[in-house]
Amino acid sequence: MEPIESEIEKAAGAIIEKAGINALTVDSLALQMKIPKNELPAYLKNEDDILKFLASRLENEIQQLINNLAAMNPDPEKELSDLFKNLYDFYNRKSYFLDLMFADIIHVNAIAFASTLIKIRNDIKNYLIKILEQGKKTGVFNYNINTRKEADSVLNLFRFFMSDLPMTHKMVRDLKMLRENEE
Repeated sequence: MEPIESEIEKAAGAIIEKAGINALTVDSLALQMKIPKNELPAYLKNEDDILKFLASRLENEIQQLINNLAAMNPDPEKELSDLFKNLYDFYNRKSYFLDLMFADIIHVNAIAFASTLIKIRNDIKNYLIKILEQGKKTGVFNYNINTRKEADSVLNLFRFFMSDLPMTHKMVRDLKMLRENEE
């Protein structure tokens, strides 16, 4: 049997993908999981708890992705390429995490959620800086680049590129709702 955390993540992800992050509530999560609300784990008392839970899951997965890449790639050019390929694949497989990263709303009390998202972004940025620095040392990348500025530029372009996916998901959800309302 699947651990409850994976079931919660899948159910929350299904809600986000179907109806958007604003539809993610304790009630909708229990309904999606087909269990009574009081059977949800004690650490999921409200919407902020669900967001913190999802942010923690995202943080763990991104950290694992970074650790795996760092262990496999001695070549900075390949490591750089693999970082963005893996991030793209990850967010395509689990698009609900991408929706979280680019959410329009943040609950007022979700400070832990927001700080975890910032930490995730910083973890990715620091890993990218490490790759760029290693590439400068080995002559793969231009040694004159300002590594921090370059990392910011690359990540901003990636965020811009990936930010279209949640908009696409929202458009698809809206079209489905329109079609369902017409029928």
